[in-house]
Amino acid sequence: MFITDTISELQNLTKKKITYEQIASILGVSTQAIGNRVRRNSELKKYELNKLEDYFKVSLSFYSENSEAVEVLSNSIIVDYYTDNIGTIIDGKFYFSDIKQKISIPIKGIKNYSKNNKYFVMNSTGEGMAPTLNGDDLLIIEYVENNTSIKDNDIYIFGYNNKFFIKRLIHNINQIILISDNTDKTLYPNKYINGKDINNIFITGKIAGLIRNI
Repeated sequence: MFITDTISELQNLTKKKITYEQIASILGVSTQAIGNRVRRNSELKKYELNKLEDYFKVSLSFYSENSEAVEVLSNSIIVDYYTDNIGTIIDGKFYFSDIKQKISIPIKGIKNYSKNNKYFVMNSTGEGMAPTLNGDDLLIIEYVENNTSIKDNDIYIFGYNNKFFIKRLIHNINQIILISDNTDKTLYPNKYINGKDINNIFITGKIAGLIRNI
């Protein structure tokens, strides 16, 4: 794993600024040596990554044993895959589940892919969004902050009343419409959240792609 990417990932995971001095102290080298490695963007060894993981109490995404190894394939990225619940909402804050694994997904399957965005994968559930989303699809989710403006007709995953939903959203004045793509509106009618109840919606991400088992 290259040192610049390691520092960036550590900052994302810890939500703190990581300095060269910290890295140098943890790895037992000089700050100048770390600065030189950053300028070359050299690759960290596995034992160095292990030291950083132990110190910051995190799990880094990629390991590489030698300079010929590739951290991320040119056509794929490795992201967290939440095989069960993606997380919980406590006192108005979202917390990702600790139960997860790593999965490689193709970049070409991600709509408007950006290396600056955070992605994760979760299982699709139910038939409310069929045929757009099937019950056994793997959903590629672009993480969004709760205060991000809703883009009409995009499909979002969001929490409401301590439950998570996957719906197409439209934001009207003082109202959000929850739309199921399933044409059986007897079973899957459109729903409406009005007024102050809008503040109880916790948007976690939007659908950026899917992996379909055929």
